[in-house]
Amino acid sequence: MGLRKHGTLFPLLLLACDLVLAGPGWGQVPPAPPVQPAVEPIVAALRAGQFSQAEQLARDAARQFPKNAQVWALLGISLSEQQKYKEALAAFHRSLGISGDYLPALEGAAQIQYQADSEEAVPLLQHILQLRPEEATAHAMLAVVDARKGQCDAAVEHFSHSGPLLDSQPDALREYGTCLVKLKQPDKAITVFKRDLALRPENAAGRRRLAAVQLDAGRANDALATLAPVLQAKTDAGGLELASAAYEALGKTPEAVSTLR
Repeated sequence: MGLRKHGTLFPLLLLACDLVLAGPGWGQVPPAPPVQPAVEPIVAALRAGQFSQAEQLARDAARQFPKNAQVWALLGISLSEQQKYKEALAAFHRSLGISGDYLPALEGAAQIQYQADSEEAVPLLQHILQLRPEEATAHAMLAVVDARKGQCDAAVEHFSHSGPLLDSQPDALREYGTCLVKLKQPDKAITVFKRDLALRPENAAGRRRLAAVQLDAGRANDALATLAPVLQAKTDAGGLELASAAYEALGKTPEAVSTLR
């Protein structure tokens, strides 16, 4: 499976890695022969970033303990870290075939499917939320999927559970704000677009987005404050046009005309 990178990436695989390294407590892992001596060197190799070695160790362990969900999840993680996504997905599914609620395997598989823009990510993410209803990363991923389908009510609900995770995800913030605008919630949209602009103050499109919503919400002065760098640089035609409209909204026609010129 060729991987097409998704525009918004979330570290769900990192959560899977943390959980699987913590041991077999997450999910219903069926009884299996003691595997700890086989698992420990895999864990050590993963922590050291030696993913090829971890893969080989995990393959050996999987041959020895073919019905152990933790071992297959470790193999999936080592393969994912090497961008061997098709094989990694097969390993995660093998783990889930043994233990359908094994969270590290669910998260690893969901990450791969999400990055590939596959609809198969959705049931995996929903399954994760059944097990951990407040998992912010799964909520954020589902939010982006829903937003790109135009399902803004569902998207906003999921975004609202994503918390500060979005503060490192400007593309997701843009999707969130755009949905809020469509749902006619300008005040909330302004707050979200401000978070986006704080992440990327050099992004002209993000600055215009925020100013446009402020202007539509009747906050012409706020829009001009947002556009202050544009007015100073005089290099963004779209931004200058918005500034002119803001001046006009304030009854400052000479400034509006001057800005357009």
